[in-house]
Amino acid sequence: LRKKPEPVLRFAASGLSASLSATLAALPLTVFYFEKISIAAVLSNLFLLWAVTAVFTLGLLSCFLGGAGVVLAVPVHWLSCLILTGCRWIASFPYAAAYPQNLPLMIWAVLAYGLVFWLLFAKQPRPLPVLAVMSTLFLCCILWGRYRFLAGNPVIRVLDVGQGQSVLWEAGGFTAVIDCGGQYPHEAGELAARSLHSGGQTSVDAVIVTHYDSDHAGGVLQLLDRVDAGIVLLPDIPDESGLRQAIETAAETQGCPVVPVSDLTELEFSGGKLTVYPPVFRENDTNSGICVLASAAEYDMLITGDLDRFLEMRLLSRWDLPQVELLVAGHHGAWDSTCQALLDRVKPQVAAISVGTDNSYGHPAQETLDRLAAAGTAVYRTDLDGTIVFRNQ
Repeated sequence: LRKKPEPVLRFAASGLSASLSATLAALPLTVFYFEKISIAAVLSNLFLLWAVTAVFTLGLLSCFLGGAGVVLAVPVHWLSCLILTGCRWIASFPYAAAYPQNLPLMIWAVLAYGLVFWLLFAKQPRPLPVLAVMSTLFLCCILWGRYRFLAGNPVIRVLDVGQGQSVLWEAGGFTAVIDCGGQYPHEAGELAARSLHSGGQTSVDAVIVTHYDSDHAGGVLQLLDRVDAGIVLLPDIPDESGLRQAIETAAETQGCPVVPVSDLTELEFSGGKLTVYPPVFRENDTNSGICVLASAAEYDMLITGDLDRFLEMRLLSRWDLPQVELLVAGHHGAWDSTCQALLDRVKPQVAAISVGTDNSYGHPAQETLDRLAAAGTAVYRTDLDGTIVFRNQ
């Protein structure tokens, strides 16, 4: 007779098979509605499924105990905290989930679930060859998602966040998120986090906010909830929306230093630096904020936030801006931004306009598009092109 497995092994095997079965059954819905596949789900279920069962059991029991059931609130609370903490900890690992931004990894995850499920029920399983092949494919998927981070040349992604703006800058091992907001701020923050996670990044070196409009800063809270930041730079200007205070609180909770920018600030990294220009003002102004010049490998990118032409002129009068390869057009291509004087000074080869499809503001304005065309600047738009990726070869 075959020796019966030890209780621990039986428990692990039953939990693993139940987890795989549930994951495979729900996989089409998960991909369709949530656009992700959890790779760490098997691990979290293996360690925490017992706690979920205990919470449901105790909750059901409390219903039968009536008023006396309140005594079960304490163990239910602690078990719930254990589940949430455990899930957050497991989810913090690189590649805990696969996203469409790394499509090969999503395909790998589907194959991996299917093969492991097959191994559990195969009459003569050969796990070692299967594991060797899947491990090799997993490494290939990681390299596919990581190659842009490994090169020293800049990679810029202007994310398609609708009517808003979020830009990811990566160069020389340094990663910065400049603005994070959109028509649906929470979704903008989640998109930025997923774009980073798809390359195995669970932290960034800097988060920079040009100003406190929700379409530029509203997603920072979700971003900081999903990604660790080395430093947060905020414009030292008044904010009546409460976003500044909320971002500062979120950063401090994470243990991340917050720097209010009121003077020229530079962040240096291997082979380049980020120059953050302080806010420029005029009386009763509502669009002032900081501007960012990112430079590496003889490639320069300028972001002016929502500055209008008057504030752009003030920026030009205060600072000697260089010629740039990429300009992220101000105020989503509004008619009174990206003025001729700015174009004459920085002479951008390419302009990226972050704008929502059929937005009610009429962005980008035809006047702005005409100025860019007259300057010989190639134009890319998120409403037409989706997320735009620039790589300096």
